[in-house]
Amino acid sequence: MQINKETIEQLFRQHYLRMYQLARVLLKDDAASKDVVSEVFADVLTERPNWVLITRL
Repeated sequence: MQINKETIEQLFRQHYLRMYQLARVLLKDDAASKDVVSEVFADVLTERPNWVLITRL
C-alpha cells in the first residue's frame, strides 16, 4: 500500500499529541517540540514517494 497525503494526515491526527508530548519531555521547550514534530511530518510528506506502508507482517 502506498502512502498518500490522506494517510499522512490521518497519522498526523492520530499521533501528533503523543509525539509532541514526548518531544516536550525530551526538549523541555513548547515551541521547539512543536517544530520538531511538524518537521517529522513535513519530511514524511516530502519523502513519501520513497515509502511503502506495510499493513501486515
